[in-house]
Amino acid sequence: MANVRKVKTEFEGRVYEESIVVEGEGLSAWEAGAGLKFVGHGKTRVDGAERVSGLAQFTSDIQLPGMLYGKTLRSPYPHARIKNIQIAAAQKIPGVRAVLSYLNIPRMPFF
Repeated sequence: MANVRKVKTEFEGRVYEESIVVEGEGLSAWEAGAGLKFVGHGKTRVDGAERVSGLAQFTSDIQLPGMLYGKTLRSPYPHARIKNIQIAAAQKIPGVRAVLSYLNIPRMPFF
C-alpha cells in the first residue's frame, strides 16, 4: 500500500513543500523506546585532533612550484544583459597568465 507524505525541504533559503509517495508494505515508525545504534551518540572523527589543533592540511593549504590560481569574476547585476567583455586590462596585470571568457574557450554542451 502506498503512502502519500508531505515534506518540507529547504534549499538556498527557499522552503518547498512537496508530496512524495512511499511504496511498500509494513512501513511503520520506530517505537518510542527503540534502541538506535548511532543516533544520539557521539562519533569520533578520524582527523578530529588534527583539525582542532590546526595541523590538518586542507586542499587550499597546498602550494606547489609553478602553481596557478583561478579567480572567477561575476557580474554584480543579476539580470543584466552582457553586451561586451573587455579583457585587455586584466591581461596587463602582473602575474596574469590567461583570461578566459566565452570568446576563447571551446563551447561545450551541458549534459
